[in-house]
Amino acid sequence: MTAYHLQWITEQLAVGPAPLSYDDLAVIRNAGITAIVNLGSEMAELTAIERESGFEVFFLPVEDDAAPDAAELETALQWLDEALYLDKKVLVHCRFGKGRTGTFIAGYLIRRGFGLKMAEKQLKGARSVPTSYAQWRLLRDYHRAMPELKARTPDLRSRKTMSLAPFFSDYEMLVGALDGRIGAVAGRMVCGRDTDSCCHELFNVMLVEAAYLHHVIGSTLDQESRRGIAERLKSDARDYTCALSVSGVCLLAERRPVRCRLSGTGEHDSSVEKQILLLSRQLFLSLTGSLPEDSTLTYPITRVLSGAYVQDYFAEAQRLSLRMRGGPERSSSSARALPPGQAQHDEQECCEKRKDDGEG
Repeated sequence: MTAYHLQWITEQLAVGPAPLSYDDLAVIRNAGITAIVNLGSEMAELTAIERESGFEVFFLPVEDDAAPDAAELETALQWLDEALYLDKKVLVHCRFGKGRTGTFIAGYLIRRGFGLKMAEKQLKGARSVPTSYAQWRLLRDYHRAMPELKARTPDLRSRKTMSLAPFFSDYEMLVGALDGRIGAVAGRMVCGRDTDSCCHELFNVMLVEAAYLHHVIGSTLDQESRRGIAERLKSDARDYTCALSVSGVCLLAERRPVRCRLSGTGEHDSSVEKQILLLSRQLFLSLTGSLPEDSTLTYPITRVLSGAYVQDYFAEAQRLSLRMRGGPERSSSSARALPPGQAQHDEQECCEKRKDDGEG
């Protein structure tokens, strides 16, 4: 039996045919892949098997030789962006790993700022390429709605591959200095350790603190604790309690947010807030290459704990990216629904793109 073969588009993104055995799934898992985009409408059962095997799966059913709806493609590409941002390795496949997979990957390249011709060049020699008129038409329409990046050279490498350690180190130094100033006050109840008095109010945190908390939750808490956070976030109890609070004690007591550290001190340190805002601006610029608006750098603690703040971050990053490209800006609510293009295409030009095998 032929061994399963992966083709890597980037260090995090691979393409291939549908895995047809548990041995194939083992090859995928051993390559470090934890997330899968399944494009085969005929493979709904495989999606269930992939999930049962421990993979996070986005199922976008597309018929052979057909193209996905533009809005559905945008939703799937946003999911892919978020997975790559979270350092996951992702496999994209259809049945044979050709037409539908190539269309999806070309859409990803366009979303990264590549023009259609640049995307074709990037995929030259790859097994995964669009194979039908419908697929090329979708990509042309998608390209018109997502203008080519001209302010800087398109780059397949995710900016998330840069180390966040320097930003986290600066944040920890800032928090350490704050703790030193607050000091140990006799009789003061420390929120998150001695009392949960500060755990019943909703609040916002800035980007660097959101990223830090998300990192700490993922790297220090076990799976059961993380599941517990998710379950508590679903609670519809009338009286709000932070999902990090368990029996009055914060799961991240030593790494709790600045707002929680200041609780009960009677202090409001605006200098710390300014420093956190500065760090958040620097982090956003490093990740996106764009200057943020301060109002976009804060996130509700509930969305941070659920991980949903990443969607907010990407919506803003995409809006600013479109501004840099000179394209029409879309609100986060409309970012998932691109208008289909109206341009007609010459049949002869289309036929030059069509592949003889027609496999998708």
